[in-house]
Amino acid sequence: NLGVVDVNITGSYSHVGGLSGSNAGNITMSYSTGTIGGSIHTGGLVGCNGGSITASYSSSTVTGNEEVGGLVGYKGDGIITGSYSVGTVTGDRFVGGLAGNTGSGSITNCYSTAAVIGVRDVGGLVGRNRAGTIMSCYAVGNVVGEWTVGGLVGENTGNWLLAMIIDCYSLGTVTGTRAVGGLVGDNDQYCVIARSYSVGSVIGNEDVGGFVGSNYGSITSCVWDIQTSGLTVGDGGIGLTTAEMMDPYMLGLNGFANDPNWILDAGRDYPRLAWEGTDGQII
Repeated sequence: NLGVVDVNITGSYSHVGGLSGSNAGNITMSYSTGTIGGSIHTGGLVGCNGGSITASYSSSTVTGNEEVGGLVGYKGDGIITGSYSVGTVTGDRFVGGLAGNTGSGSITNCYSTAAVIGVRDVGGLVGRNRAGTIMSCYAVGNVVGEWTVGGLVGENTGNWLLAMIIDCYSLGTVTGTRAVGGLVGDNDQYCVIARSYSVGSVIGNEDVGGFVGSNYGSITSCVWDIQTSGLTVGDGGIGLTTAEMMDPYMLGLNGFANDPNWILDAGRDYPRLAWEGTDGQII
């Protein structure tokens, strides 16, 4: 229940955050606004998180070099639940609207509307998801980078461990050069993406896909909009028209039926996560 407003914090190296530089405890129903700058592990609310963040947010402008996020710069084995970011995030590598880089642990029922600008491993929600679980989350901000750029996650990687993205979506425009995807730029071996979709415009030069730019892992029950993305090809997922993306029958055929995590206002909107409280019914 703590808010810090109009902060102006600049760190010369690591663990820089609007509320806490490093968190190994519990942060609940708290927020930050203002401007935060650092080098690595820089976040709008927390620089480095190994604890729990629940029902919190940041609307700060965040700038750094590596592991830069709108809410958290680096999330180790901690958890983030029911939280969001709405600011602007700029960095070089591992840059994300909500979290720049993750370890094991989970991000659940979270979202970001932040505009994200970086170079490598850049994502609308998470720059790099390393052996973590991202579930029931979404991102709507535009994402600009060069290598491994995604509307939700830039790179989904496990390094011999399992990294998962389940029941997620992204809506923003994604622009990059190599390994550029509507939802994920690069999905590595041993990594899973399931029951997710993307609809944003995707622009790139090499390894570019409507859903995933480059895939070496598992993709099941995933779709993307071939009209709004401007792409009919992708390395994983099924391309559908806008009308089909709003059709419960077509979505059911592609794995979204009878899943309580998803609701649909048929013919009027894309599928939405049940916790958002939008109009619609279970598909």
